[in-house]
Order: sequence, then structure tokens, then C-alpha cells
Amino acid sequence: MSNAYVGDRAGSKGVEGPASATDNAVTRFDGTTGKLIQNSGVILSDTDALTGIASVTLDIGATIDEFSIDGTLSGNSDTAAPTEKAVKTYVDDQVAPHIFGGLAASFQVNTTTAIAPVYYRDFGSLELLCRSYSNAETQYSQGEFRCPDDVDASGTVTFEITGSARTAAASKNVKFTFDVIEAGSGDVLTGAYGSAQAWDDQAISGTQDSQDIISNTATVAALGLEGGKRYYWRLYRSAATTNDLAALYDVISFYGIIPRV
Repeated sequence: MSNAYVGDRAGSKGVEGPASATDNAVTRFDGTTGKLIQNSGVILSDTDALTGIASVTLDIGATIDEFSIDGTLSGNSDTAAPTEKAVKTYVDDQVAPHIFGGLAASFQVNTTTAIAPVYYRDFGSLELLCRSYSNAETQYSQGEFRCPDDVDASGTVTFEITGSARTAAASKNVKFTFDVIEAGSGDVLTGAYGSAQAWDDQAISGTQDSQDIISNTATVAALGLEGGKRYYWRLYRSAATTNDLAALYDVISFYGIIPRV
């Protein structure tokens, strides 16, 4: 196929290019004479859409060869630039849940007669202050938290109780109950707790001085939590339905993890 010429006057060639080319393709110089042009795979459409670029290199920094839609950013690449949506997806997934609770010794008491007392527990190399719960009577401890404004109303709250039986026994269970009461500005604090979540027959270790991590869940809706509101919570123990531990149970820590959107 012969070449075409632009600006051929009196037998002196101007710019020389291929006899045919791709419609809307960006032309490139071929060589250094400034008189030869060639076709390319880069297309600038009639609507000003630029396609076919394999990579982009600036004067400083990495060469970019992809606009990534991976919302996990799992590629960990220096050559991919994430889209706005990919960045938003990643950031949204990194929003930390709201955690309340803490070491049990720091909890408040709920009543003057049914207190889960603070107990010094010597595990040998580890010495801890715990809340000691009996199965013979309902004993309480409590705390307070603010539900985050961006709580996931359709999500699930995760709870973790860390503890250890004072005197271990094989194949025993414990029962704990958690509930809340709204405690915002102007709320009457003489109201009743509600939305009790009972965790019955929770299996514990039969090995002396072994730590248990008791995990449970409850939906945000079941607990009646609303974003931006403050709540008092309480935790108490009562007898398990089956194979109840007849000894004291020492709670080391208690945490609630509230999901956010």
C-alpha cells in the first residue's frame, strides 16, 4: 500500500503518512524527521472520549496502566489508580465499629443489695481484678454508652464476656443476661430496663484457671438502639437451665461491639 503525502509542492514532499488509518485515531510522528506520521491505537472519538491508552507516565511518580474498580484494594498495586467508587467502598468497609464496656472491675454497681463484687484473682503470673458473679442470686454490674449516629440499624451487635470459674468443674454452663435503658437528656431514670438478651447454657472450661470467651449476638433492632442516644446497660448472672455452675464465676471483661454504616 502506497503512502499519502500532505503538502507536496513542486515535487518536494511535506508530511508523509500511511495510505489508510483508523478512524479517529491519534496520529504519531514516525521517527525524528518531523515529516513521517503513523497510525495509533489511541482513539479520540467524536464525543471526545479517549480510549486505547495502555499506560500513563507523568514526569514524577509511577506509571499508571489501570483505573481499578476493586473496592478491596487487594491488588496493592503501584500501577492502578482506584476509582471514586472503589475508594468509597474501601473506606466504608474500614469504618471501625463502636465498642463499649471494658474491664469488669471498672463497671458501676446496679443496686446496693445485688452487687457483683470486685474480686482480686491471682492466676499466678497474672493478677486481675474481676467482677464475681454468684449463681445463687441475681447480681448486677452496669455501664453507659452512646450509640453512634451512624449505627447500622439492620446490623448485629456482638458481645464478648471474658471470664473464669473460681473453682472449675467439668461440663458446666453459665447464664448471663444483658439489657439496656435509654438515658438521654431529660429522660426519667426510674424507667424499666427492656430488650433483655439472655445467654443461657454457655459452656465453660473445666480446667482450673482457664479463661473463657463467651460470644453472643443480638440485632440492633432487638435491643431497641437508636443512633445518637445514650443508654445504661447492665449485665447479670442467674442459674443456667442445665448443668449450672454452682461456683462463683469471675468476669474479667465485657465488651459490646455496635456495627456502623
